[in-house]
Amino acid sequence: MSDLICRSVVLCDEVRQEKSEKYLLVGVYPGGVHFGKLPGQVNLSLFLSLFLPSTGEHELEIHVEAGPNIHKLTMGLVINDASECVGIPTPPFPIAVAEPTELIVKLKLDQSEPLEVARYPIKENPNAWTLFPTEPPPPSEQSESDVQG
Repeated sequence: MSDLICRSVVLCDEVRQEKSEKYLLVGVYPGGVHFGKLPGQVNLSLFLSLFLPSTGEHELEIHVEAGPNIHKLTMGLVINDASECVGIPTPPFPIAVAEPTELIVKLKLDQSEPLEVARYPIKENPNAWTLFPTEPPPPSEQSESDVQG
């Protein structure tokens, strides 16, 4: 077993890197992937924040499973300071599902056993993107003095 520490796994549509080397996460899925109707298909990306156990060269495998979809990405990493958190974006990968399932993310560092680091539900939810109530909220009861300050 490795001493890999996974600080976070963010599921999103796309990860971009700015000239300042900061990352921009586009279309974040906070609690899973909700399709209006299944079957459905979407391209997803991951952004991982990791602490690796030691300096030097490492091989990281990222396994993503979602129903019949299995994606494996292998990358080499050179760690100069093991006390620093490493941000790792993945390129988009296609997910096509016919029925509710889970998206499972596992990491394998060097020769260690894969470590499950995230599990997201994938389901049908026709109301998945309703952010506001269907009826507008009642008008506030502010007096003119409240508005003028």
